[in-house]
Amino acid sequence: MPRNSDLADDDAFSEGSAVASSVYRMQPHDELAEKSTLGAMIISENAIGQVLDVISNNDEFYNLNHRLIFDAIKGIMSANSPVDVTTLSAELEKRGVLKKVGGYDYLIDLMDTPENAASAGAYANIVKRTYILRKLVEAGSRIQEIGYRGEDAEIEDIINDAQSEVYRISEEGIKEDYSRIDEVFLETREFLENMDNEMLENSIATGIEALDKKLHNLRPGQLVILAARTSMGKSTFALDIARNAAIKNKKATIFFSLEMSKRELSLRLIAAQCGVKLERLQNGNVNSDAGKKFDWAKISHEEGNIREAPLYIDDSSSLTITDIRTKTRRLRQSEDLKLIIVDYLQLLKSSRNIESRQQEVAELSRDLKLLAKDLNVPILALAQLNRNPDIRKDMPKLSDLRESGSIEQDADVVMFIHRPEEKGDDEQGTSDINSFNREVQIVVAKNRNGPTGAVDAMFQTEFSRFVNVMKHADENEFGAGVTVGTYK
Repeated sequence: MPRNSDLADDDAFSEGSAVASSVYRMQPHDELAEKSTLGAMIISENAIGQVLDVISNNDEFYNLNHRLIFDAIKGIMSANSPVDVTTLSAELEKRGVLKKVGGYDYLIDLMDTPENAASAGAYANIVKRTYILRKLVEAGSRIQEIGYRGEDAEIEDIINDAQSEVYRISEEGIKEDYSRIDEVFLETREFLENMDNEMLENSIATGIEALDKKLHNLRPGQLVILAARTSMGKSTFALDIARNAAIKNKKATIFFSLEMSKRELSLRLIAAQCGVKLERLQNGNVNSDAGKKFDWAKISHEEGNIREAPLYIDDSSSLTITDIRTKTRRLRQSEDLKLIIVDYLQLLKSSRNIESRQQEVAELSRDLKLLAKDLNVPILALAQLNRNPDIRKDMPKLSDLRESGSIEQDADVVMFIHRPEEKGDDEQGTSDINSFNREVQIVVAKNRNGPTGAVDAMFQTEFSRFVNVMKHADENEFGAGVTVGTYK
């Protein structure tokens, strides 16, 4: 067990000669676990929640300097500020203890200690365990003192006193996570009574009615994975969901695009929202005489709705999970953030150096799930599939998720975009009307809280949007019995 003879331990022991006699033995502690716990808290705000679920008080750390750092982190959190090495050093300096705890260099050393910030809960449990062991040492000394002083007392009283010493420790070491069924029932009843308002206020509709019915919308705290092969329309569908949330329903949304620029996304959004062909926007035909008459009229009609929408786009090409966490927390201070979209997962980078890409993606998916729970908003993360669906010539499976099976484990919902007839064609299509209106299936392969299965939708490539489908049995302008898209 790690030792540190320089640590101050003035308050580590209780009074009494028996306690004092044990001063020559180092009390149970784990220096590495304490440093890893604090380091993880500095690296990841998700780790802070994991640690605070286990450790409540600073005296659960053995190292007095670690107690000061733990208190400073809690102080920053209580002020609703982000925790990082800069804000922490400033807080410690404000408290006059930065130099005492080892200065800025020691905080950097703490950040380099944990092997995996996602394991913060495990590190905290080690710290908690050694704290309980120290309490047992102290209790043993007090029980020994009770035995020496109890010659004239009733033996039952002596035993009760001794048992009380141990019982206090058992109470302190066990968090009361259980609840009486009457409390749970009343909370559940209140939830059911307010479910309609809760759904309306906090859930996010995708805009595809059959899909929303199956999923009951995207729910707070969920990690939702949207996966497909290249050029199947992942980004288009994600942008549709963002439009439906921010423009139609005025719910604050942030779209992290690691693949397309803000300009590219904006052109697609205008095409979809205004009903202007994307190709005309891309090649400048909107400035022709016909374009000025028809296209700009459509754009002007929707301009106010687009500009007033609480939609934010970040096209930083090299994002880490820490960047996303910091930016979303900062945005949340000014907006009631309801949806986060990441396009796409495999382009994200970990904040740490991890040799295995599979392990890195696993950590990223876990961190996104923790962030969704922490912020209580749904996170829609796009993901690539491997080539197996193309080889098999059939519908994608969960095992086709590229680089990590942990994506499947962490996600609450996994959806695939599947074209029964076509695989991997260019999203812009051809001049043929059937290419501009492509039947697709949104396949719900995993749904933690509901049914799985496929729903039909229409991919209108010329407008870069997905729409609901409407079946026609009679002949129409597109031909007999053709499925056409309906845009709302």
